Amino acid sequence: MDGNRRFAQHIGKNSYYGHRKGSDITEKIIEWSCEIGVKELTIYAFSTENFNRQKHETEKLFELISLKFNEIIDDECTHERRMKIRAIG
Repeated sequence: MDGNRRFAQHIGKNSYYGHRKGSDITEKIIEWSCEIGVKELTIYAFSTENFNRQKHETEKLFELISLKFNEIIDDECTHERRMKIRAIG
């Protein structure tokens, strides 16, 4: 999920817009992985270098990560797929 901030800046949007778009792509990656039979998926969600960003931006990132993983946990498809998803970083 790297490059979302640069993507947003390139099209004149704020960083959060890029992070949100990146999280949408992550959902698609989970779907595609399931379709091809992946049973375990590891997502690298946050690097230590990200702590060098402004506090406001890291807080928004953590909020988004929490929101997205809670959505994944609550989604019936997650349980139907029986796919193990780990977040690291």
